[in-house]
Amino acid sequence: MLYYILTLILGVILDTTIVPKPYRRKMRFWFVIWLYVFLCFGYMTGSDWRIYELDFYNMNTISDVRWSGEVLFGYLFLLLHRIIGDYWLSVGILKILYLYTLIRVTKRLSEFWLSVVVLMMPLSLLFILIDNPLRFMTALILVHVGMEMCLKQKTKLAISLMFFSFFFHNASIFFIILIPAILYAERLSSWNKIYLLVVYLVLTGISSYPALIEAFRRWIVFSIRSYNEGMSTYNTYEVTSNVFLFSIGSLFELVIMGVVLFTRDTISQKNENGKLIFGMTVAYLMLARILHVIPTGFRLVIPLGIFYTVYMIYLIKARNIFRWLFIVYIAASFPRYLWNTYKFIPYSNSIPYIITGHLDYYERSMYNISDFKNRTQEDVYIMITP
Repeated sequence: MLYYILTLILGVILDTTIVPKPYRRKMRFWFVIWLYVFLCFGYMTGSDWRIYELDFYNMNTISDVRWSGEVLFGYLFLLLHRIIGDYWLSVGILKILYLYTLIRVTKRLSEFWLSVVVLMMPLSLLFILIDNPLRFMTALILVHVGMEMCLKQKTKLAISLMFFSFFFHNASIFFIILIPAILYAERLSSWNKIYLLVVYLVLTGISSYPALIEAFRRWIVFSIRSYNEGMSTYNTYEVTSNVFLFSIGSLFELVIMGVVLFTRDTISQKNENGKLIFGMTVAYLMLARILHVIPTGFRLVIPLGIFYTVYMIYLIKARNIFRWLFIVYIAASFPRYLWNTYKFIPYSNSIPYIITGHLDYYERSMYNISDFKNRTQEDVYIMITP
């Protein structure tokens, strides 16, 4: 657990004046190397690797590609199998590409990009790189590049990249909306704050009646996948019931929304791209509110989370009270987030095993699960949702 917590703390510290300027650049360089080694080469952590590793080694010809609707991922997987041959090295390279493209987008939005990256660990980065839904992560590599092209006003190239990401993971077709969102997000900064808050409250109310969202979800899933697999893959992804209009979690999110709205003028005026970051943060919070009732719905706002995290960094830098609230929140939530699953601890790294040879598949598969059972006395039921 300490690996994760110290990585987060050190990343934030290296973006402050605590570290003397002459040493900061060199320390940042070595810290980024650490991020690549630490986050991109997890071994017995995560869950989805169990099925992906078997598929990787059982794939020899194009006819073995089983992701017929996500054909580019299947061809890429087959190519990696033939050229590299080692599943863990292949996945490590894809994770490096993901983290690299994430850093590139973040650098375009904030000078405090290192803080943004490490603060995304509890938000989405550990899910993507340690738990590692591989097809989805691979699609997000193209989404990140598309976002960067959109920020550079290269809209046609951005649309092309978003389109091709669909053939790595079908759900990524949703991310085409990122292009108009980025192009027009600044307009939200001129909207009335009370109006935006009312819209958010309405969305909170709608999310308390999951039948509406479930009907819409089924229509979207059917439209995207009927040509290929129909509803068979997604029948287990149900909208969850929420009988309370406001839970503790939703109240916390409401407070965050209020803080974002009523600090809009300060953040937008004092920071480059401030209006864009405000607009995308509002979009993130609203979409997250409506999608939280779908177990995998949070994936669809992960790219928007970059803007949200940048905004949080600006708040932390602007006011001491936000800085202390952040410290209390991380101290209370991050260790629990790590502890309450087998996916992150104990941490293990694949690099030594790539060099010397891999452990037995069953031993690796049960390693973190056995540790979790021993420390919590809870059973684990693995559900693979790649």
